[in-house]
Amino acid sequence: MPLKPTGRRSGRERGPRIPRIPRIPPCAPSLLAAALAVLLAAPAGAASLPEGRSGVIELRLDAAMDASALHLRPGGPYARQQIDLGVDARDAVLSGNLLLVAGGEDGLLVLQLETEGPPSPLAHLALAEPALTITARDGTAWLTGPLGLTAVDLSEPAAPRVRGRYTSRNRPLGFIAAAERGYLLLEHGLHVLDLSPAGDPIALERHAFGFEAAAFALGEDGLYIAAGDAGLLIYDPRAPGTGMRGFRGAPVLDVAIDAGRLYLANGADGITVLAQDPDGEPRWLGSLRGAGGEVTGLSVRDGRALLRTAAGRLYLADVENPQAMELLALLQAEGCCDAQRLADDGALVLAGA
Repeated sequence: MPLKPTGRRSGRERGPRIPRIPRIPPCAPSLLAAALAVLLAAPAGAASLPEGRSGVIELRLDAAMDASALHLRPGGPYARQQIDLGVDARDAVLSGNLLLVAGGEDGLLVLQLETEGPPSPLAHLALAEPALTITARDGTAWLTGPLGLTAVDLSEPAAPRVRGRYTSRNRPLGFIAAAERGYLLLEHGLHVLDLSPAGDPIALERHAFGFEAAAFALGEDGLYIAAGDAGLLIYDPRAPGTGMRGFRGAPVLDVAIDAGRLYLANGADGITVLAQDPDGEPRWLGSLRGAGGEVTGLSVRDGRALLRTAAGRLYLADVENPQAMELLALLQAEGCCDAQRLADDGALVLAGA
């Protein structure tokens, strides 16, 4: 699930300079200041991330741990990397051995993960509009900006190139690619796109909302849309053109899917876990409150959840048993973050932290 950007940050520190990332034409006449900090080994018992830095923070599981499942625990063991890119990092995603960064007005940054030490810069691609969110699938990066969607071919990571664009009159919030279909969530709507053409995506369906959407996630049986005070909206990709179903209750500010369950960020009401039901109303399984404020964002993998609050706190929670969920650690006390993700291999990626 791509993550809603929350705005710029100021007063950021810079790390030591490294060689400039190669710029791929076409590009705007601007300089990209790139810097990487030294790999920091987390001391035993540490459960916090460095604060007051710009760029991207990557918290990666230690090699001695089982990367096939998520085993983040308070105090580690894990390694910590601070990557100061010197740009307005809005979102980031891991794709194989690549770290892809939506760098705001600086476009797309491509870095290669290394076995030891910080990632190595591969390329920088300037785009026609600021890059605010990013996702990747099958060798293509999809970036949303204020005016639409940009597809970037990553078949040669050191030489990325724009392969297509889709323009929308409504501000995009995020994009999900699934086989030959794509789902572009807008502030007040949803566009279903055909991704099979080699060039620009083609609109198949356009849905307008009378409310402001917040986030979305794709499950095996539906697309689930966090609709704020309007609750939860469900679109069934198996029956295109049939409209959507809505369910009201507590406000829904973010949504995630893990192991066939729905996880909803309900603001002051914490989080709620539901069982998916493609034909009826999702069934309540459990709730968790007391996350130290209004929960506005979440990511879930293998029974572990990252919870982001309106006050900028970032918590790690055990959500494997919906009837006995609990907070495990406060990972960051303030200032987090424009986006947060739990990758498939258990890595934690924060953008704009």
